[in-house]
Amino acid sequence: MKDLKLEAIQKHYLDLFEKTDSSNQVKELHKIINPCLRYAFNKGDILRDFSRMLQIPRDSPEKIQARIGQNSVKPLTREEHMLFIKGIHGHELEALFRTAIDTGARQGELFALTWHDIDFEKKIIVINKSYSYSKGATDTFIGQTGPTKCNEIRRNKLAHVLIEILQQHKVN
Repeated sequence: MKDLKLEAIQKHYLDLFEKTDSSNQVKELHKIINPCLRYAFNKGDILRDFSRMLQIPRDSPEKIQARIGQNSVKPLTREEHMLFIKGIHGHELEALFRTAIDTGARQGELFALTWHDIDFEKKIIVINKSYSYSKGATDTFIGQTGPTKCNEIRRNKLAHVLIEILQQHKVN
């Protein structure tokens, strides 16, 4: 361990970067190596903590732009939107699907909605919580309601069509 050098680890980072052509694996490796180096230094196994001196190779701007393009959200076109609405008409989950597409609420936010969150007179929906599952102590999943992803409350105006769908759903 005492023979471990900054240059050796840095060379390994560069070799891995060249081999994978991506900084992601180097970043993941760094997440493991960095605390190990600090721990080894604190224990006295290495003479200095050089973890902060390690540099993760950076992807080229072109590669970053390509990755953004692959992962970016591609909203439905107007035609796709209309086809979707036509396709879900009469479906047992039409109210859920329409609420999702008309409000932009996330899945957990949709599952946490209650009738108290909808004001039919003011034609608004309040998105103020999210529903999720977490693994309990006995490896069972427990459903829980918590804050939204950004801990913010959103008020969305409801389209007349969505109000009708929700009112009909509430009656059924």
